[in-house]
Amino acid sequence: MRRSIAPLFALVALAACGHRLQEVSPVPVVHYGLTYPPWPTGFSEEGGWLVGPDTAITYSLSIISGPAGRSLWLGRFTHHDSLGRANWQLKRQAALPPLPPGYSFVSEDCTLDGRADPRLLVFGRWEGDTLLNVRTAWLANLQVERIDTIPAARVHCAYVGDHD
Repeated sequence: MRRSIAPLFALVALAACGHRLQEVSPVPVVHYGLTYPPWPTGFSEEGGWLVGPDTAITYSLSIISGPAGRSLWLGRFTHHDSLGRANWQLKRQAALPPLPPGYSFVSEDCTLDGRADPRLLVFGRWEGDTLLNVRTAWLANLQVERIDTIPAARVHCAYVGDHD
C-alpha cells in the first residue's frame, strides 16, 4: 500500500511547493543581454515581428528554434549594423510547448480583451476562420521587459481578411 501512495504523495508535495506539473519543453539557458544576430550556435529564427510602443524604443518578439525546442524571445532594438540589419538585445525568453498536429502559434488576427494587440502570441487550433482550443497565450510586458502567460479566456483570434 505504501508503494502505491508514495508517487501520489510526491506529486502533491511538488504541487504544494509551486512546481508546475504540466509538460513544458526545456529551453537552454541563454544569457539575458545577448546581442543578436548572429544567433548562438544551434539557434535560428522561425519568425518575428515588431511590438514597440513608440518610435523611440522598439521591441521584437521572435519564435526561436534551438537544440531543445522552440522559445519566444523578447528583444530590444540596439542598433543597425554595417549591412543595415537590426540588432537586438535579449531581454526575456519563454519556453514554447511542442506543437501537436493541427495546432499553431498565432501572432496576428488576435485580440486581448477585445482589442488588437501585437504583443500577443497564442497557441491554439484553427477551425475555419477561428482559433479554437486555445491552450496558452503569452503577452510581452514592455514596461518591465518580460513575457507573461495570460489566461486563454482573455484572447480571441479570428481571420477577418478577404475571402476570394
